[in-house]
Amino acid sequence: MGSKQPFMDMLELLKVSIYKSTRVIILLSSVGIFMHAVKTPEVVDLMAPLLLHLMPKSPTQCLLFFTILSPLVLYKGPFNLQGMGAGLSAVIISSTSMNPMVLGMALLSLNNLRKMMDPLDVQNIALMQYVDVDTNLVIKKIFPYALSINYIMLFYALVAVV
Repeated sequence: MGSKQPFMDMLELLKVSIYKSTRVIILLSSVGIFMHAVKTPEVVDLMAPLLLHLMPKSPTQCLLFFTILSPLVLYKGPFNLQGMGAGLSAVIISSTSMNPMVLGMALLSLNNLRKMMDPLDVQNIALMQYVDVDTNLVIKKIFPYALSINYIMLFYALVAVV
């Protein structure tokens, strides 16, 4: 039949759901706080010399830079537009002479890579649970293909802008 203590079962379920979601809420809050903090003028002035030295100067360097660092889009990394990427892109645009169109196209191509491979993406989690496959195993298998698709998209973006 049913439980003799439905209210206690509901409280236990509420406790478990709060416990399981606390880390995600803290992660998303900290990403928002970081994104807001990175956009302040003091941080931009502090990071400008480093970014001027690191950012690519030619289209070939840009292609290699964003291809090699493309795994940084996964797991809410620094190139993830839903995470720190929005704040980082604002800092890059305000502190370097990089063409904003090139940066925007590169981040959008990396966003497509994130959609295909990010193990924290809701659609990827739902699909992998539905077919009962380990998410990390699928990501390891499609990584070379996703990287080559990202390379082609970056190349097209650079040819279209430059």
